[in-house]
Amino acid sequence: MPDLLKEIASAGKSSNVIFLLFKPLDKGDTGDFYKENPIQIRVRCNYHELGNFFSKIADLTRLVNISKLALVIPKKTDKTGEGIPDKYMEADFIATAYTTFIRQTPPAPKEKPAAKPATQETGKKPAKKTK
Repeated sequence: MPDLLKEIASAGKSSNVIFLLFKPLDKGDTGDFYKENPIQIRVRCNYHELGNFFSKIADLTRLVNISKLALVIPKKTDKTGEGIPDKYMEADFIATAYTTFIRQTPPAPKEKPAAKPATQETGKKPAKKTK
């Protein structure tokens, strides 16, 4: 997981996004062969930088899904108190990385072979009793 966090941070840096929040969340759902590793991310950038950042995330060797994307254009306040749109936007989203694994099941206890019943298999007929 630490390598993935470094890869996402590097993708952001090379895309000129400014990280405002980078917070690994509690583990997500766990399936039979995978587990989810969600990360809440908030960045400030322009539209094209965000697209470049998402493209670099898509090119990572690990599967990363972007969900709950919210785009906000923050407003600055001028001297009159009027809101002026900033040239940057803020994107808030969850990046979920998936880790595959093979669930280790404990081996079944070995059973001892069943004991053979005691038999007299000599291949001979029983002897006749003489008087």
